[in-house]
Amino acid sequence: MREFIDRLTPRERTALSVLLGASILFAAVFVYVFLQERPAAHRATGRLEEARRTERDLGRDWKKAESEWRQWKQAAADLAELEAGRLYMGETGYREFRLDLQALFDEAGIAVDDLAFSYVPFAKNGISRMNAVFAFSGTYAALKSFLDRVERRPRLLCVEKVDFMDIGGRPGVLELRLTMAGYHAN
Repeated sequence: MREFIDRLTPRERTALSVLLGASILFAAVFVYVFLQERPAAHRATGRLEEARRTERDLGRDWKKAESEWRQWKQAAADLAELEAGRLYMGETGYREFRLDLQALFDEAGIAVDDLAFSYVPFAKNGISRMNAVFAFSGTYAALKSFLDRVERRPRLLCVEKVDFMDIGGRPGVLELRLTMAGYHAN
């Protein structure tokens, strides 16, 4: 190797020395960066993963909150609709409930027996349920017509309970006990 170096000109020796120095400097910088910056890179990668997990959690929480907000918004709209005319209101509400039921019976062409009313207040919101229990005797078509008219009623009326009393005693005639409910706000 010594013979090879002796054959080089002073200019070539200087160039070789510069290349060797630059290589040593590059190796030193590479070792420094590799040894010093690698743990920092791992820490940064860990922080990045933690930020991504937090982002996913926040996204899930956001969607859940948004869904809940939509449900509350729908509930508010439903309540506004009920207050706008679906509930029986004020002092005349009980009388209007009775008149609506009588109009339903007349429209469906059915006669009811043993009509009894009861009123059950709810614990909150000043709303009470008004029940009407009656006996129905008629054909399936008459019952179907009656239920269709109940469904199309603008007020909140619903069939709470149907008890079949006798369905085979007289051919084509149903004997039922129906419980209807309406809702009253004070």
